[in-house]
Amino acid sequence: MGQAKHATIACVKLAGWICFVPAIIYGQAVAVTGKVTNAITHEPIPGVTIRVFGSNDVHQTSTDANGVFRVQGIENCCRVLFDKDGFEAVGPSNLQFRAAANPAPLNLTMAPWPTLRGRVLDPKRQPIPGSTVEAINSFGGRKTAKTGSDGGFSFEHDLSPGEYVLIATPPMPNLNDSAELAPTYFPSATERESAATLVLKAADEYSGADIVVRQAPVFRVAGIVLDERGEPAGGAVLHLPTAAAKATADGNGRFEWPRVRPGNAVAQADWRRGETTLRGFAAIAVRDCGFEDLKIRVAPPVVVAGTVELDGKPARLAGNASLEPIDGEGSPASASIGPPGIRFDAVYPGRYRLRVSVHKGLAHSTYLDSVKLGDRDVTMDEFEIAPGMGPFRVVFKTGGGRVSGTVRDGVGGLVVLAPRNERQRVPEFMAVSFFSGAFFQVENVRPGDYYAFAIKGTFNQGRMSDPSYATRVLSGAPVVRVENGGTATVTLVYVNDPSVQ
Repeated sequence: MGQAKHATIACVKLAGWICFVPAIIYGQAVAVTGKVTNAITHEPIPGVTIRVFGSNDVHQTSTDANGVFRVQGIENCCRVLFDKDGFEAVGPSNLQFRAAANPAPLNLTMAPWPTLRGRVLDPKRQPIPGSTVEAINSFGGRKTAKTGSDGGFSFEHDLSPGEYVLIATPPMPNLNDSAELAPTYFPSATERESAATLVLKAADEYSGADIVVRQAPVFRVAGIVLDERGEPAGGAVLHLPTAAAKATADGNGRFEWPRVRPGNAVAQADWRRGETTLRGFAAIAVRDCGFEDLKIRVAPPVVVAGTVELDGKPARLAGNASLEPIDGEGSPASASIGPPGIRFDAVYPGRYRLRVSVHKGLAHSTYLDSVKLGDRDVTMDEFEIAPGMGPFRVVFKTGGGRVSGTVRDGVGGLVVLAPRNERQRVPEFMAVSFFSGAFFQVENVRPGDYYAFAIKGTFNQGRMSDPSYATRVLSGAPVVRVENGGTATVTLVYVNDPSVQ
């Protein structure tokens, strides 16, 4: 048998969540076997999807009723991914294959997703049956539950570990002409900014998430919908999150919402002209009175296009791009990167931010340098999309800097470089690299200042854009300066993801 080489066994639960365990690779075909058990009850977990990566192919199987799996004929083994809804992978420590044709079985563990229970109560703390409760995670994902006759609701192992806000929408009729029971965030807030955040960890049993619904005043908001030529858009359908129902414009384009709750919101109007839907947005702020003169202009979608260049020359890169609306003033759009660049065929006018990423293989040799709109750098900034706007330029570069060093008590895992600039803590500007043993090296890093740390448990890359979360992860992490073409050396320590440990 040839000399063993170090690698990693990785387990992935969701995109951006990764955990690692050191292992040893062999240059021969082996059979990979193992068992997956519940970390809390120690019972076997059937139906876990197992993917085993060799040098030339991927083998997939599932655990049987006894939690056991077996994959044969794997060459240059191994990287193992395992996944099952309702469970979070728990990485065992110091797991290694023996130097033999048949490696020792893998003992893998998973913890169940948390359980969350509570009640929805009116201002007198009486239960409100039939209320809708939404659990919203930090990525905007939502899960929904209904309250029973006692006002109780529960999420039984269908919320992945992370941070959530809860909002309850009661089905109660209006209290009177000037007030109603309003959708309310846990524990009792009508504005999301005042909502409490629940941190749910794997295997948690969280009870007592009672939401006391608030009574809110309501006001009349009225206005007119016009098309891009200034003509009334009769029949336009309007939506407003703080209004109880939709509104429809009359033949003169006039509309009204008779019951609008206080708060900041964005009104959206949709109007059909032939086969085309025109759309418009208007931000409104209702405080202690309504208003009569809201004006919303609808317009058809426009084409938004741009070029992609690498080191100053047109490039044929593969990847994805998205236009994310700012404060709800627009509609999300996505496109692929490819010859001759990036093209969004139908984008409604509004304020957006452009996000761009290349496919993983290219990401190791290129980095996103900037996004230009004319002479303006809009890499992390919002910009207005309107008819007649010019093309944008997406600039990638090669030849970034290098970060290398050691990890104290290193047994493999991930090295993460998180930009010191909070606004850049998004996947396209973070550098994440596998390592084995205690030594690491991260290549082609975008020049700038970074916090550096290692992780061998789980890591939620997408959460780094949350300042409070990032502060906990980055506490004590050293800062390294990356120069174009230079090498920075640093000694790191392991950290844990506070939302799931």
